[in-house]
Amino acid sequence: MYKLLIILLIGFSACVYAEGNAERFFEAGDWAAAADAYARRTATDPEDVAAWFRLAVSAQQAERYDVARNALEQAEERQFSPVRIGLERARFKARAEDREAAVEELRSLAESGFTAVNVITGDPVLATLAGNGRPGSRAFTTENSSTRRV
Repeated sequence: MYKLLIILLIGFSACVYAEGNAERFFEAGDWAAAADAYARRTATDPEDVAAWFRLAVSAQQAERYDVARNALEQAEERQFSPVRIGLERARFKARAEDREAAVEELRSLAESGFTAVNVITGDPVLATLAGNGRPGSRAFTTENSSTRRV
């Protein structure tokens, strides 16, 4: 019985340690470690929608694209913020150099009421969509630049 209690305590301690480290890794930009920690967290608690989203972001940054796509789908199925899901989808498409599809994701966000153009222009990945000389690439920021910033 004593050994079982020790094993349970060690397991619990490992979960608490990983849970706290996931945020630290994420905030520090240690994307591979954050992805691993969030993968463990979502395996332990599959309903943790924020962990699924952060797994998507960190896995994408760590260039684990299949993991990132799956995690983003899981976050969306669990009703995570549609705006943040849409922005992350646009980032996926921009990184894949599918600029027209990325701009279309942003247009879809705008049609749903998103007006915070500064979020897009301040994002290092999404900002690459503006002014790249392709038809429609500046359209989102041009159409929405006079709107209220949130």
